[in-house]
Amino acid sequence: MQLVRAARLYGGVPYAYASIAGPGALVFTAGACPLDENEAVVGAGDVRRRAQQVMANLSEALAAAGATLTDVLKTTVYAASADRGDLLAAWDAVRAAFGKHDPPSTLLGVTTLGYRDQLVEVEAAASFAVAARENGFTDSDARTAARLTVRSYRTEMANYAAMRFLKVWYSRIDIDEVSRLFDAVQSKAAVRRRRRDIAKAQRRASLRAFRKMCDQVEGQYRIRPAHPVIVRFPIELYPDMLEDLRSAVARYQQTLDADRREVLRRYYFGDFARKVVGVGSVGTEAFAMLLIGDRPDEPLFLQLKEAQQSVLARFAGASAHYYGRLCGWALARAHARTGRAAMISGYLGTSEVFDQAIADFAIAHASQNLQDYQRLLEAVSAGRVLATIELRRHVGGRRDSRR
Repeated sequence: MQLVRAARLYGGVPYAYASIAGPGALVFTAGACPLDENEAVVGAGDVRRRAQQVMANLSEALAAAGATLTDVLKTTVYAASADRGDLLAAWDAVRAAFGKHDPPSTLLGVTTLGYRDQLVEVEAAASFAVAARENGFTDSDARTAARLTVRSYRTEMANYAAMRFLKVWYSRIDIDEVSRLFDAVQSKAAVRRRRRDIAKAQRRASLRAFRKMCDQVEGQYRIRPAHPVIVRFPIELYPDMLEDLRSAVARYQQTLDADRREVLRRYYFGDFARKVVGVGSVGTEAFAMLLIGDRPDEPLFLQLKEAQQSVLARFAGASAHYYGRLCGWALARAHARTGRAAMISGYLGTSEVFDQAIADFAIAHASQNLQDYQRLLEAVSAGRVLATIELRRHVGGRRDSRR
């Protein structure tokens, strides 16, 4: 078992935020709390805001363990309130963070939580093999993904063990490193296409786009229409809409991790326009939003579009294997920064015995997870367990599902 302390969460608090029963297999998190980077409780009296901070911190803890919210297979949500409205507000924020991923969850109203005036806490369990099954991969693919995750963890840990500690601490998994990983497994045509796309993206910086796409009108920067590709709406004629958009940017800022929130805090809303994007996004809504920084040469463009499959899918194919290898690499880096890379690498050894053992365990756990879920459903049907299976209500014209 490995204990994980997320770098951006760990301050003076002497406990682990997550534990791992074998890299790529099972991840258990401690209850995530609504604390910011200064260990202050955020969102005074606002249950929804606190739940959003909790989910941001939960994402950090999972990332440090090489997992994401889509790998979560079970959550428990605690709300320190007897008011049903508070419970539903916390639940709404948690479900919104998970998006289409809908793991089983328990919502509990409790008397008090650990921190003073704390209103929400969420704990989770995640499994890479379970996530692979949930996304339609075969057990063979799931096992291979788990095995490659662990092998990546083991080999990268050996690399980190041979490095000086400061080099490990300042190491990064950048685009060049990831490209080298894909170079080894992709066709020459795919490698050329990816390199061309990366070079194109690096040339398209915000300042270049700003000069190409914007005009200054009455002291304000506006996106230049280019029909039918870019269609600008005259928001300056609609003060209420302008205020709504400014508020939306502020609300979006609060959903970000602390370091990204600090970046966006330095920008204000400038303009937005509907934008036609590539053929892969036909039929989806897409907009370009211009944000203005402290200086005229510091614009920031954000693209708002409906979520589609991972941007890595184009390069990695419909496979969990490469994703697993990247997760193993990221997890090895996080553990190596504790200064124990040599000890961990020595424990794992140089053979694939550990890789195979964890791969076997991951599939066995995924099967046990399914059996446990079926038994829970049977117990509910037989009346041995009391549960609210589903509660539906309409929110803003859409259906909201809770379990």
